[in-house]
Amino acid sequence: MILQELNKYYERKIAETESEMPPYGTSVEGISFALIIDQKGQLQGVEDLREEDNKKLIPRKIPVPAAVTRTSGVKANYLWDKSSYVLGADGDGAHEQNKLRFDAFCEQVSLVSGNVDDAGIVALIQFLNSWDCERSAEEISQYIPWETVAGTNLVFRLDGERGYIHTCSNAQQAWNRYCSNTEGIPTGRCLISGQEEQPLARVHTPIKGVLGGQTSGGYIVSYNASAFISYKRDKADIAESSAFAYTTALNFLLRRGSRQKVTIGDTTITFWAEHQSIAEELFAEFFAPEESIVVETSTEDDQQTSGKIFDLLQNIRSGKRAVDIIPDLDESVRFFFLGLAPNASRLAIRFWLVGTVGDFLDNVSKHFNDLAIVRQFDSEPEFPPLWRLLCQTATLGKSENILPVLAGGVTKAMLNGSMYPQSLLP
Repeated sequence: MILQELNKYYERKIAETESEMPPYGTSVEGISFALIIDQKGQLQGVEDLREEDNKKLIPRKIPVPAAVTRTSGVKANYLWDKSSYVLGADGDGAHEQNKLRFDAFCEQVSLVSGNVDDAGIVALIQFLNSWDCERSAEEISQYIPWETVAGTNLVFRLDGERGYIHTCSNAQQAWNRYCSNTEGIPTGRCLISGQEEQPLARVHTPIKGVLGGQTSGGYIVSYNASAFISYKRDKADIAESSAFAYTTALNFLLRRGSRQKVTIGDTTITFWAEHQSIAEELFAEFFAPEESIVVETSTEDDQQTSGKIFDLLQNIRSGKRAVDIIPDLDESVRFFFLGLAPNASRLAIRFWLVGTVGDFLDNVSKHFNDLAIVRQFDSEPEFPPLWRLLCQTATLGKSENILPVLAGGVTKAMLNGSMYPQSLLP
């Protein structure tokens, strides 16, 4: 059911007019630099694409041809990748393994592009044919320090053109043809869509954004030993398109800066509605609401939202309905909460909760009613966030010391209106 609902969320978001959800065959990746080449394939410069965030430079999120899943061995992306693939060198130099990666990148460009007549792709092939991996550091350092570029994700841009080579129509058409080729791929009935004779995904895209998880991501659907095989099926029968949809949707919900995820202890919680709902903007505040109604915000809309949330919390705690404060809130919309925790290269499902917005608001109301006490000081929060409560149970009062099982149990109790875990007792 989790995968089906994530698939529906992807379909809902991709149908929006200005959707941020990447279409099938693409993924949004952190790209740090663009290599500028001329029509003869000669390097003309290195463009820094990084953005400033909290006084740090971070890679810019850019849609690119979908990233491959590297479980082992050498496997290259199309028209973009790390410097070890694109240039055949990284911080450790142009060793033998990096040269194999460079060869794989060249082979992938040739395999997908074929005889595509496009100035950018022709220039890129000339660049790759003439590139000397041993001189990568020397060539790049003419424009930007090599140690800054080494190990980062790179794309290409044709000198004098605004877009990147991977965004040109000819490159996109070539990639779409490559993705639609199902020769040699086993088919079956997709467990998500129910459609028959669908090309089945052999490896699913890893999920990133879970606190404590591996930087390369983890899996919620994964098999790697014969002991996990049943009914002569060595993989979950999920179509490639459905696997792309559910993994893309979950990565979107867990992306950096997402307002639809919170972290409590070791549990990363993401949530969404079956249909577009203002509730998606509100529920994060029940886990970590503003400390007071007076909040320094950047825009008038933010200030109004903060005021509404404070009023909403006061109303639901006193037993009033949320629609009295937010008339356009539909309490009948189904809502979903997914709690994830790291588990080596996989992700553990801490909890999966399904209900209506109204049901969850009633349970949150009960939670805050149970917590209502007279404050000793005005500086104390009127609506203590869940993480602050749990910190009181942790050694030294540090969030990283919150017991994992306790964090998940208290969160479920708040949302389900059930009893708090016995381990919460002193």
